[in-house]
Amino acid sequence: MIKRLRVIAGPNGSGKSTLYQQLCNNNIPMYDFLNADDMKLNFEQGKKLSLPFSIERKELDLHLSESLFDEHVKETLIKAVTYSGNTIAMNQKKIDSYSVAALADFLRFCYLSRGLSFSFETVFSHPSKLDFLKKAYNQGYRIYLYFVATEDINLNINRVKQRKQQGGHDVPEDKIKTRYSRCLNHFFPAIRYAYRAYIWDNSTTKMKLLAEMEPGHSLVISENVMPKWFNTYILQKITATEE
Repeated sequence: MIKRLRVIAGPNGSGKSTLYQQLCNNNIPMYDFLNADDMKLNFEQGKKLSLPFSIERKELDLHLSESLFDEHVKETLIKAVTYSGNTIAMNQKKIDSYSVAALADFLRFCYLSRGLSFSFETVFSHPSKLDFLKKAYNQGYRIYLYFVATEDINLNINRVKQRKQQGGHDVPEDKIKTRYSRCLNHFFPAIRYAYRAYIWDNSTTKMKLLAEMEPGHSLVISENVMPKWFNTYILQKITATEE
């Protein structure tokens, strides 16, 4: 049985949630979608998270001892999370975003260790995500990478502000700016682990599929005019490796 991992990546405010919904509407199987924002909302509504497996405390302790989250986040998560069998709850009056993010990170490794197909969304700004893809690749996962970005970082900033006004989660402007280029720089190295990669631009009112990376890593371009970020962070790097 083929193990599949679908990763939706892109800078904050690029449209990852919209892309996820678009994939679902096109009947792309997403399996269990491990999304920290969705998990946080469910916990705030008093709901429990149901998993297709049970976990043990020692498994959580081991992961947190090796994770990159700071000690405060680790301690907060250990105190906040309660689980019984295959269900998890957060016993905080105000759900801590970083604790949920740490939990989502832990669950990704749980799915990986059990060889289960799943998907997740990421800003892709930290090199640890590349390490995770490498680990999945080495464990025989077929990885599908869906990447979306915009031409102008101000679009991302304004979209996050609009999302906050509508009740969604906020991201500080300085973090959006620092993560933007890091995310774009991490995409090209990630391609080596992808069975297929799909690249979108969301700079206008309609999300455009720019290109597909097929098995064997041949690039099929869909648009005649490409945004600057695509040329800089993808096309030029592909050309440089071929020279």
